[in-house]
Amino acid sequence: MGLRDELEIGKPPNKCTVHMTMQKLDAETVAELQDILDDPIIPATAISKLAESKGWAMRAPAITRHRRKECQCH
Repeated sequence: MGLRDELEIGKPPNKCTVHMTMQKLDAETVAELQDILDDPIIPATAISKLAESKGWAMRAPAITRHRRKECQCH
């Protein structure tokens, strides 16, 4: 690993709530959630309500950004 690889300048930590939530879930739940996120028919608001019922911190705007690949994950 070179010195440039060790630099973290300009690379903020990933604060995407969808990503952070998925890191805390088991593999089966992640796969189910990813399947839901990939379905454009399911509105972000419905996913957000599901997340809230599970105690996950994912709001509709964050879900929309994640789906559009406009969040820090991408």
